[in-house]
Amino acid sequence: MATRSTRAIHLAGALAVLCLALLVSPATALEVEASLETTTVGIEDTVRYTVTMSDERTLSGLSAPELGTMGAFEVLGPPGFKQRVEMSSFRGTRFVTAYTWRLQPTKLGSHVIPPATLRYQGRDY
Repeated sequence: MATRSTRAIHLAGALAVLCLALLVSPATALEVEASLETTTVGIEDTVRYTVTMSDERTLSGLSAPELGTMGAFEVLGPPGFKQRVEMSSFRGTRFVTAYTWRLQPTKLGSHVIPPATLRYQGRDY
């Protein structure tokens, strides 16, 4: 029987490759960030993949980002959805929306999660 460490899926460097690490559009001040809860996951485990968008204005009309072909991962159900308002004296008010997917690896090895895409107010992110 394989131990958990020999069954591990390594996602090292995936956050650096995620292309959505941080995109800022001066016209809309929309910020988009992608993150993983961990970079190593077992073949029978799941990992949360979150895409967070924030703007100085309300994010009305924003829909869930599209995931690319996930290759070595199965997407388990529709994304979770959260919204919040952040207020600070430094950055002012920001409206934040986050979508979170649960992913499960389908094969062993090191894999890269492809970037998600987002269309908002006529622009692609």
